[in-house]
Amino acid sequence: MVRKKYNSAYARKALKLRRRRRARLFMFGSLFSVILVMIMTFALGGSDNIFGERNFGDYSQISGSSINFSSSSVEQSSDTQVAASNGYTICVDPGHGFDDPGTSYDGVLESEINLAVALKLRDLLVQNGFEVIMTHETNSSPDISLLSLDSRCQLANSSDVDLYISLHCNSYEDDESVSGIRLYHYTHASEASIQYAETVAAAIASELDATCPVFGENYQVTREVSMPSILVEMGFITNEGDRTLFQDEAWQEKMAAGAFNGIKSYCETYIG
Repeated sequence: MVRKKYNSAYARKALKLRRRRRARLFMFGSLFSVILVMIMTFALGGSDNIFGERNFGDYSQISGSSINFSSSSVEQSSDTQVAASNGYTICVDPGHGFDDPGTSYDGVLESEINLAVALKLRDLLVQNGFEVIMTHETNSSPDISLLSLDSRCQLANSSDVDLYISLHCNSYEDDESVSGIRLYHYTHASEASIQYAETVAAAIASELDATCPVFGENYQVTREVSMPSILVEMGFITNEGDRTLFQDEAWQEKMAAGAFNGIKSYCETYIG
């Protein structure tokens, strides 16, 4: 077999042509990507969340929402009396909201139950001198900007908050007999968060004459905030008994009162 003689000039010319082809392909590929993103954004009405939802374990939120901290302090209802500040600030987070209803079962929406209890808790807090920051106070307005878990955590971390509480309804469709309240802190929580969880759990159990066990779990809103944080699963929406309680305003008030008593007790005992 006869080998062709190596020609360095020819090799350099071939290499230049190959590099030009690669450059053109890169330019066309980049241009195509930009056009594709523009088309997707336009088709979805300019939504920031063009890649859909992210899954965060047992509960999920709409991700990718823009962050707007300008209206984070909530305005209380007109009949709520605001006491002089006691120096404590609480972030109250009604889980889910707007176009993320959370768990929906037999016509009952988790986001509506979460919000109803959260607003009652908010009013109790402000009536007793607490400053309150709500992640949102309505589920009906598209102007809500604090729906992503990242945004909720950033709001709390940037607002000099003393305590964080997130309210949810649990679900277990495999066994609708499962019921009851659960309270969670981060799996590797600080001693302060564990004390906070145990204090609020005891207060809720006392107010509702029910058990309220405490567990460690890797929820983002308990993991990525810089203050003691808890997540309350107020019962199981898949259980008929719990679901009936969820819709009872008197029960909602008791749940809010239990959470309030626990928050007040923790602040007075461990912070004050």
